[in-house]
Amino acid sequence: SVKRFNPEEFKPFDKVLLCDGKGLNWIPGFFEKLLKPSNGDCLVVDFRRYSWYMCIPYNDETKHLLGTIEDCPEYYKWWKE
Repeated sequence: SVKRFNPEEFKPFDKVLLCDGKGLNWIPGFFEKLLKPSNGDCLVVDFRRYSWYMCIPYNDETKHLLGTIEDCPEYYKWWKE
């Protein structure tokens, strides 16, 4: 199996990029917490109290994605597609 980023590694106030699906722009945010609804999906909540389907760390590998609809590196895809 492919090694993936573990969203449990996020900490409050981590800088992140957020997106709600393919074809939508990555936007900046700050991580608050993970939500695990009973349907098995895992969502990220940012400090504005919005929940997001896709969330990746903002770092040197991902900063070029900000404001784009580009796909992120495979390693960061922890969500179900």
